[in-house]
Amino acid sequence: MQNYYENKFESIFLEFGLELAKEKIVEDLLYKSSQPKTGGFKNKFDMFWQSNFINIININDVKNENYILALSLYIRYETNNKNICIQYLNLDLQSFILAIRYSGIILNSDHSSWGILKVVAEELAIDQLSNFIRTVEHLQEQYKFRLEDYEDIKNKLNIGQITAMVFGSIYAY
Repeated sequence: MQNYYENKFESIFLEFGLELAKEKIVEDLLYKSSQPKTGGFKNKFDMFWQSNFINIININDVKNENYILALSLYIRYETNNKNICIQYLNLDLQSFILAIRYSGIILNSDHSSWGILKVVAEELAIDQLSNFIRTVEHLQEQYKFRLEDYEDIKNKLNIGQITAMVFGSIYAY
């Protein structure tokens, strides 16, 4: 049985052709406000990325800003399918890294998508992706360190974040 996006893609494909169908289906995912019935899927992004037509997207599609944004939202809402990540990554590494950056999970080391992303990086052993993951891990460590320092200072001084920012800007001035 086909899901919502497979049915929609098929109808657009029959009416307008393949290229326009690939363009319109991702726009439907990103910009249509109503939520389709997800059935056995976690959310609409999971449904979209596990649709059959994903196998026919090419390098030009994955470089498209809408597909990068769609993947970033899939990652943000907890990706659980490494094959989707590998397929996208094999088409364009830079777009895949950009999608991770857009996802907003960089400083959230506890996000469940990191497990899949790290497994993918280890399996494929692509230097640029491994370097990106190491850089992110370093940023996460530094963020935690600075957050701990902030909490320590906040507790000692008993001031809020706004007050600390005001004092910091006055000092910088």
